[in-house]
Amino acid sequence: MSRRLLWGMVILLIITNITTVMGFMKYADEQQESQANDDYGTEDLDQNQVAIVGNSSISRPEWIQELTDQFGRRVLENMIDQNVVFQLADRYDIKLNEKWVNREVSILETTMNTFDEKQIEAERKKFKENVLYQLYLEELVTKDIVIEEQQIKQYYEKHKDYFDFSTTYQLSHILLEDMEEANQVLQELEEGASFSMLAREYSIDSYTKDEGGYLGYFAEDNVYLPSAYYETAKQLSPGEYSDSFQTKDGSVILYLHRVLPEITFTFEELKPVIKRRLAIEQINVEQAKHILWDEVGVEWMYSQP
Repeated sequence: MSRRLLWGMVILLIITNITTVMGFMKYADEQQESQANDDYGTEDLDQNQVAIVGNSSISRPEWIQELTDQFGRRVLENMIDQNVVFQLADRYDIKLNEKWVNREVSILETTMNTFDEKQIEAERKKFKENVLYQLYLEELVTKDIVIEEQQIKQYYEKHKDYFDFSTTYQLSHILLEDMEEANQVLQELEEGASFSMLAREYSIDSYTKDEGGYLGYFAEDNVYLPSAYYETAKQLSPGEYSDSFQTKDGSVILYLHRVLPEITFTFEELKPVIKRRLAIEQINVEQAKHILWDEVGVEWMYSQP
């Protein structure tokens, strides 16, 4: 697994954890306010119950209180953090390199397993909001830390291969025994058959067969796939499938879902990024966040953090 993808997955897990808890509590609140005629999965539950367990029940207020007790403080703290950071970013007129923001969002996109454009756009919006929050936070808590130019140059020379984002393809494939079978599948595709259904029926790739041939996102410098996959993908537009081509594993028909374009950086563009990274190592971010609270002025229902 590449370092870039690993960091993307770490960030996604953090975002998912926070978003899931917040969404769960929002759902609970909406359910509490809803007066709709909803049987909650069984006619035995009334509007004030969420579960019946033997001869006892769990009420909605009990359930919501438990959610609040377990997650309420952390969720509220995260909401305050975001408000504080965006207010201060606006106050100090912090500018970010849009290319770097897009690079961070693109990395997160490679962790998605969806083809639905509306869902992709919704996820991109969430990713961008969280990326902006993280970058603004880093700018705010490190703005007074001085990093020497030589330190930045040394870091760049050591890690310069890590910063650029390579052209990345979202792919599915159908792997077949021979060209004769591949031609048969191509004929069915031309007649309007579903690529994913044909992959489930014909593909000999046991790893992707049950997923409709879905491979995922692959940067063109990723050596996991044969070079013929990338050469073929470059010739396709999103939503197109290829003619069959031969690999050592068999005959392949490739489907291109999406392309994430290459993003490259000069040293000058990366200097603020590297400065933030080196500076962040010198501070306790959690403590620094609450100094920002004092700067904005925060009152909340819990004791001071």
